[in-house]
Amino acid sequence: MRIPIAHCLGWPERIKGPSARLDLAKIGTLTFEAPDFERFPGLRLAYESLRTGRGATTVFNAANEVAVAAFIGGHIRFGAIARLVEATLEDWTRSGNQAPLSSADDAIAIDHDARKKAAGLLPQIAAKAS
Repeated sequence: MRIPIAHCLGWPERIKGPSARLDLAKIGTLTFEAPDFERFPGLRLAYESLRTGRGATTVFNAANEVAVAAFIGGHIRFGAIARLVEATLEDWTRSGNQAPLSSADDAIAIDHDARKKAAGLLPQIAAKAS
């Protein structure tokens, strides 16, 4: 994260970051493993949202932003972030309102509705987590 933070702090100029330049030739090989969805439930939800389409990624993002803000504000524990996102996605799926996104206004409306739903579910998720 040091490089992205340095990039943001220096914007629009580039400042020398605190990390050495990445030399992939020197590293030689990289090893990739399958993601652990049990350990990282938010990643599982992100993949499910991508597969679902029809605005699910917008719902995921909106609910995640509400959940992270609640965590930073001390209202929920870290583990409750994924639970709030999942509950919001489940509610959206049950609503049957998954029309294809045909405009930016559609995405903004879904974002607004998802934030409202996530905020409404927040007390319930917080109570379960405590």
